[in-house]
Amino acid sequence: NIQYNLPQVSDSEKLQILNNMISMAGIRKQNMLNLIKSDPDFVLTNKFPESIRSQMPLEAQALIEMKQSLEGSLEVIVVDDFDIPENSQYLFYLTSSNQKYTLFSKKLPPEFNSGMQVKVTGVNLDGQIAIDLSDPNSFTILSSPSLTNNALGEKKVLVIIEGLSDGTVPYFGTLENLRQTLFGDGFGTVPDYYKKNSYGKFTLKVDIAGPYILPLTGQDYRSAMSYGKMYASGQYNLADYSHYILLSFRSDHGGRGTGVWGMLSGKDSMVSGSSIKYPMVFIHELGHNLGLLHANSYSCINSHSDLISYRPNNYLGCTSIEYGDNFDPMGYNIYSYTPTFKIGTKKRFGWLDSTNIVNAIPGNTYLIKPSEQELGNLELSIEGNYEIEFKYPQDYDQGLKGLEPDHLGVAIRKNNNILNVHAGSDGFYPSWWYPYKLLRPGESYADVVIGLRFKVGGTSAEGALVTIESGNYHRLD
Repeated sequence: NIQYNLPQVSDSEKLQILNNMISMAGIRKQNMLNLIKSDPDFVLTNKFPESIRSQMPLEAQALIEMKQSLEGSLEVIVVDDFDIPENSQYLFYLTSSNQKYTLFSKKLPPEFNSGMQVKVTGVNLDGQIAIDLSDPNSFTILSSPSLTNNALGEKKVLVIIEGLSDGTVPYFGTLENLRQTLFGDGFGTVPDYYKKNSYGKFTLKVDIAGPYILPLTGQDYRSAMSYGKMYASGQYNLADYSHYILLSFRSDHGGRGTGVWGMLSGKDSMVSGSSIKYPMVFIHELGHNLGLLHANSYSCINSHSDLISYRPNNYLGCTSIEYGDNFDPMGYNIYSYTPTFKIGTKKRFGWLDSTNIVNAIPGNTYLIKPSEQELGNLELSIEGNYEIEFKYPQDYDQGLKGLEPDHLGVAIRKNNNILNVHAGSDGFYPSWWYPYKLLRPGESYADVVIGLRFKVGGTSAEGALVTIESGNYHRLD
């Protein structure tokens, strides 16, 4: 019996019981807070029984986790680690009745964006909530923000620079050189990339504020950005800007590490450390701001651990690999070359329309133009959620020239994931080398589940000939 108000217990004994209970609950609280972050599923299945918690003194109840349902606005931050991709993560925050909560889940929800109104049910302790975001009973979308036209027209970007107390600018020498290299109008800069990829339909005007010395904020990225905006507001009208980038040159990185982050479907992003050198990093983070997740690949293996063609996700280890699409800026290619956005993204942003997409029918051959172009057939859309586009080394895809002999080919994506269309290795290139994700002239790829095969004929600057066939194809496994 844990009832605190026991008539046979003296006041001094009650106080001693209370102090002991509070002490033990405090120790347990710290352990549970650590577990909420490291193993939220364990917390969900080992929550303190509410029937017992409700009998405890209020002072002890405040130290014990409880199941709670909340409605509010979702905020998602994507933390990128391009050197060790498995360290990348999504951070989820909820604002409900002016209170801020952090959500911890081992699994991602099927759909998420900043600005969504959601209902969450989880285990809460001091504003830290353990939850299974993949469970529709725990995470429900009440409404979603409209993302229409968020990548059309001119948008103003404010770059807030942190550090540089001695006036030197690592990697660039001067602030003017930084401006021209990253945010000027020459080829390879962030504004030129978006202008070319959108065919002039989306342009950026960049201003630079600072440098400032901001207070230390540890891993609280949002507080760092808040300080940056506060400092910059004395120099610029923040309401004029659609996006804000915190660019940190601090040697201690403000206690925030050397990572890179961007708010999904939001306005803020931060870049620090050596990542500052690469315009591609800023292109990637702005992509998150515009609502893009990572561009992934499907990798499938058979019982002999050989790569095979795509199967359903639950079949013999077919998985979606984070950053696996090397032919899109939202994938892993940060330090090599700057590829163009895939056709699906250009269509989503309103840069292309349905006239560029062909609904392919088996038994026919189609000419698809290089994906860098604006006119003509740029993508085949095929049953089974397949999308096919042709990659040719020109304009922002000119970096493909360095990938001999696989410098041109057809990219096949299913459910928005690029496929590795070659099983194993050809004896020279290992299977992870990303030209293996392109189907080259004279090669074919078969989906044995739905009975389709895609064959690539001749390729040139004019386009690629792709034939769609139907039939029964041999399983490779």
